[in-house]
Amino acid sequence: MRLLSRTRLLAVVASVLIAGALSTASAASDARPVPEHGVDAGAFYPLWSGDADGDLPANASGDLATLTRAIDVPFDTPPSTVDEWNTADLADFPRSDWTRSIHPPDATLHSEGLIRDAYVEVFAVAPSTRARLAPTETPLLVGRRGRVLATTDYRVVLPTATSTTGWTLTNHSIESVTLRVDGVPVDVTHGTHTPVLAFDDLGTENGGRHTLTVTASIRVVAIEHSRQSVTRVLRTTVETQTVTDSVVVQRETLDVTGTRTTYADGTRGVALTSEMPWAGFTTASGRAQGAWAFYAARDPAWDTLVTSTAHGETTRPSPLRPLQVNAYPRASGASARGGLELLGVEGATRQTPTLPENVSLATPDDAYTATRTLAVRERAPGQNVTVVAHGLVRGTDVTLDERTLTRIPQRQSRLTLERLASTPTTVTLDLHLTDAATGDPIDTNVVGGVLTLDGERVQTNASGRVVLTLPREDGAFTARYEPTPWWGETTPLGASSDSHYVRDTPVDVLGALYGIGVPVGVLLVAGFILDRATGWGLWPPWRRL
Repeated sequence: MRLLSRTRLLAVVASVLIAGALSTASAASDARPVPEHGVDAGAFYPLWSGDADGDLPANASGDLATLTRAIDVPFDTPPSTVDEWNTADLADFPRSDWTRSIHPPDATLHSEGLIRDAYVEVFAVAPSTRARLAPTETPLLVGRRGRVLATTDYRVVLPTATSTTGWTLTNHSIESVTLRVDGVPVDVTHGTHTPVLAFDDLGTENGGRHTLTVTASIRVVAIEHSRQSVTRVLRTTVETQTVTDSVVVQRETLDVTGTRTTYADGTRGVALTSEMPWAGFTTASGRAQGAWAFYAARDPAWDTLVTSTAHGETTRPSPLRPLQVNAYPRASGASARGGLELLGVEGATRQTPTLPENVSLATPDDAYTATRTLAVRERAPGQNVTVVAHGLVRGTDVTLDERTLTRIPQRQSRLTLERLASTPTTVTLDLHLTDAATGDPIDTNVVGGVLTLDGERVQTNASGRVVLTLPREDGAFTARYEPTPWWGETTPLGASSDSHYVRDTPVDVLGALYGIGVPVGVLLVAGFILDRATGWGLWPPWRRL
């Protein structure tokens, strides 16, 4: 894509998307019609990552459908419109009858007796997020509660009639569709080709894996009768067939712990930790975003539908295209906005996953930090407020009262820098690091942190001191102590700094005066001689002052 087109595109997208839904932009949408079920069409156009991208037309303006054909759209949070889309889209499943079975190409078909090409296929799990954690690790995350959307169909083949007997189909139906979690039935529906089934408790194990199985029971009743008298029933045949489809999911339940501290100026620090992958958190001051961003893309397995009949199969474009939310590591990494300052990010280093074909979103080159802990500082003092932690799955947010977070009091450090001695070529400096309240020495070998003098790292001893002799340079020497992060300590220290200015010695001063006085004296003598020779009245030069 041309840079000029992208720059103009981003400016327009920012003006037309819902506030907070879009964080950055970079490529996607197909000329995909939206379902006509009373939903807001404009809300769905940014969801088509994974489709072939095109150049932005020269006359493109604020038309979101046009814009998203040229970019893929990343989100800060899982877009709720994906579940709206899938619910409405499921209703577009074509009308079928007993002579045909309509199914996606990858469906597993079962045929036995009168029932042929029977299947059930999971269409979507809502809400859910495909977490692209690493090249070979992409679990489907769900919350404790959710829904499974599916399609099911079949066709019936009656035995060939003979000269004396015939067959009549008297009844056929999808008798029931059942959802099981790890083999235990949790919901059931009847008589529909597009079942929507709910689960409301995946247990308490954080990160536990579960198998969601949809089972459809199909029942067919046919009679064999005499061709001489259709009222004479020779036999009644009742057949049932059970078909299943399963999906393995991983439960996401945020188990968030946190700490807080107060700085000397009244501003606050907040640090939250989750062992499970998570998106970040918000406070009244702003939002802290972890490594993750989100996009939505269609499942290409549903791009076509196959109709099976007694005469063979035909394939046509599908009116159903289920969408899936995906989480991926963004190239920019963690960030903070609003009134928050990002202090630190901690987590394991993981290999960057490869995104699917046609998903044009920026990811880290080789590896990324899978955010475990996010720490921020509020830029202005404020009262205790709530903190909301956000999961990778829509609806798994956790609200915390900031007052319930573990409070970590800070000790202020004091750093002093003094000159002990100096020569024309060297200067000896004494750095002294102490607790500002008690005066106790601080040994950086014990408490950690980084102590620097003019950018060079040094260490204090048990007395909290370090003495250094350095090459002499006129100007200021600056020392600074940056302690270890407060959220990892029980009694953290605050940062401190000091500077010392090395002034010139008397000999240096005389040398400087001599260096200035000689050229000035030469100029004055030259001016006096020129005035006497020309009579211009230049001397003395201060006469006109």
